[in-house]
This record gives sequence, C-alpha cells and structure tokens, in this order.
Amino acid sequence: MAREIVLVGLSHHTAPVEVREQLAFANGRFEPALWKGVDVVRRLIHAFYDPQFSFPGFAARFPQHRAALIDCLVGDVLKDMSPLTDALAQMTPPPPPLSEAVSDATRAA
Repeated sequence: MAREIVLVGLSHHTAPVEVREQLAFANGRFEPALWKGVDVVRRLIHAFYDPQFSFPGFAARFPQHRAALIDCLVGDVLKDMSPLTDALAQMTPPPPPLSEAVSDATRAA
C-alpha cells in the first residue's frame, strides 16, 4: 500500500479509494506541522518588509541562527524553528499567527 501511495504521487485523483483515503489521512496528520512551517516563513517575510530590520544586523547579532535562517529561506521549516523566531522577535514585532488570520477571514465570509 505504501508503494502505491508513492507511485500515485501527485495524481492521487486517479488512485483507488483506499489509496486516496490513506493519502488524505497522511496529509491531515502533517497539517499542524505545515501550519507552523508556513508561520515561520511568513514571520521571515514580515521581517523582510520591516524597514527597521536588517538581515546583516540579524546575522551579526545572532550568528548561532545563521543555519536556521538559511533553512527557512530554502523552505526546510518542518522542525522546531522557535529559537529563530524568538530571535527575530527581539528585532522586529511578529505578525499575528496565520492560523488566526485564516480563522478571522473564514468567520467574515
């Protein structure tokens, strides 16, 4: 079954019902981690647009977070990125979490 899921890949709409159900389960299981990852990338984008924030200044002040910054830039955020976001918060205010923004937009619609 796992091999079928890998082979189906992006064309899961043509997969047997059992495979589609397993794909849906697997995708749902990773949803909280994906939300956290999106929030981290969004946090970095927010910092980029803050005129008071400087990436060279951040790297000079927090050299221990250079690797995490690079990980975030390449999308490797499905891990604990809280040390990076905590350091960013010391230099630029965070936006509200994306999950709250989505909930607010859903309620307004």
